Amino acid sequence: MCFGAKDNQFGKFSVPSSGRLLAIKLVHLYGYVTCLKTKVEYWSHWGCGAYNSFRDHVDVVITTSTNGILLPASQFITDGTLKWSRIPGYNSLSPELVLSVFSSPLTVTSGQVLHLWYGEDLANNGGQRDNGGTSCCDVFARLM
Repeated sequence: MCFGAKDNQFGKFSVPSSGRLLAIKLVHLYGYVTCLKTKVEYWSHWGCGAYNSFRDHVDVVITTSTNGILLPASQFITDGTLKWSRIPGYNSLSPELVLSVFSSPLTVTSGQVLHLWYGEDLANNGGQRDNGGTSCCDVFARLM
C-alpha cells in the first residue's frame, strides 16, 4: 500500500478480521516522502528526514474512512495542527513503524477500510504545499 505527501494521496487498507485493534505495524518497502522537496536530506519513509524540528518525529496517521484519527495515540502527537508525532524507538527513517493503542483497544470490523495519511496532507492547511513523494509499505494489524 502506498501513500503520498500531498493532494489527498492517502493509502487504503482493510482490517483482516473483527476484533479490538491493539496496533498497526508499517514495514517500509520503497519510496520516500518529504515535508520540503527541495532538500534531499529531508526525504524519508515516514516524515521529514534530517529536518531539525522534526528529526525524531514521524508524520503518519491512521484514520477511519471518514478521517477520524485512530493512531498514533494522542499522547504522542506533538503538533496537532500538522499531525507530527514522537513515537518512542522510531523516527522518520525507521525501516518499520509500530503505532500502538495505549488506553483502550479500538473495536474494528472485518473488511473495515482504514486510511494511512501523511499528516500534513491530512491537515490540508497549506503545510503540504512544499511536500513531495510517495512511500509504500506493508501493513499489519494486531487484534485481540
